[in-house]
Amino acid sequence: MAAQQPRGGDQHDVVGPTSGASDPPLATGLAVPVAVFRSSHPVAAALVALMVGLAALASGRSPREAAVVTATTWIGQLILGWHRDLVGLSRHDRAGAPAPASTPVRTGRLEPGSLWMAIAVAVLLVVPLSISTGVTAGTYLLAALAVSLVGNVLARSGSAAALVLGAILSAVSWALLPAYLTYGGWGGAAEGAPPNPTIVGLAAVLGAGWHLVQVYRAGPRPLLGLALAGCAAAATAIAVVGAVSGWQQS
Repeated sequence: MAAQQPRGGDQHDVVGPTSGASDPPLATGLAVPVAVFRSSHPVAAALVALMVGLAALASGRSPREAAVVTATTWIGQLILGWHRDLVGLSRHDRAGAPAPASTPVRTGRLEPGSLWMAIAVAVLLVVPLSISTGVTAGTYLLAALAVSLVGNVLARSGSAAALVLGAILSAVSWALLPAYLTYGGWGGAAEGAPPNPTIVGLAAVLGAGWHLVQVYRAGPRPLLGLALAGCAAAATAIAVVGAVSGWQQS
């Protein structure tokens, strides 16, 4: 199951002015959870969760099941966003350069340990939520999350090879999501059927396109537009195929 600039940079780095000479004060009190939430890239997380939740409804899952799917996917995306920030911060530290200002942990407003704690708590939530709709279904979602975490680490250099690798890993991650929907149900013992292979392929295309949207969201507008158009086309095709041929393998 996740957010989460010019092509040559970190996909979430160039979002504001570079760090100044003086460090901002650390967040305290209620400002800490607010800063942690901001570091999760909440808009991207909400968009992905909404897409998967709507796909759950389209695939025939009940509203309460779709709500669990949406919440579980959202938590997974929060984990990916926090981890993405930590990986980007570590990469700039190794290079001996200040991390560009974008989220609180990168500006020095929030300690990295706060994000690691948030990730630990979120993992304790996402694992039981994933398998609450079926062990097989939950395994696919957790595998998708694991692939995306690997992508955060391996595909962050900003090179052309990293761009391709990131798109491939994102495609693999998203290709696992239809199985999370078709194998799931209400209750941990729920079992379904394999997903429609066409939908799996289209989900992979959507995943690759989503990765490019994240990369180019602060970069050249024509490239961002192409990535968004590709995502829209893939999402539309998934809806059409699901409605015509069904979400499960026939």
